[in-house]
Amino acid sequence: MYKGEIPKRPLNYGFGVKQSDIFGVEGLLRKEGSSYVNNGAVEVENIKGELSAVKKQNQELAQQNKALSTKFDETTQSFKMIASFLGQVLKEVRKGNVSSDLLDGAESAIHMINDDSGGSGEK
Repeated sequence: MYKGEIPKRPLNYGFGVKQSDIFGVEGLLRKEGSSYVNNGAVEVENIKGELSAVKKQNQELAQQNKALSTKFDETTQSFKMIASFLGQVLKEVRKGNVSSDLLDGAESAIHMINDDSGGSGEK
């Protein structure tokens, strides 16, 4: 651009810094082995590490969620069964046809629900 000549006035670098000073420092640093550090590559590696950790945690949480969903479905089914059975018991009580077998069945169903849901099943 200047055919090898360096102008004496600053070229938009301010504070009296010459363009040759800028290029001279860059060349000197290059000779000493200093180079530009690509911070973007370092950031990408950091993000990859964090992303893999989050993916692993997500997989573990998905497995826990599946186990809890299965347990919830089983418990829901058990509660539906006991509600149906207790409805039959109440209907028979209302009619006055309560038998000891019916009450024993209701008691065993309640104990089964307590055992499945983590209760002790004892008074």
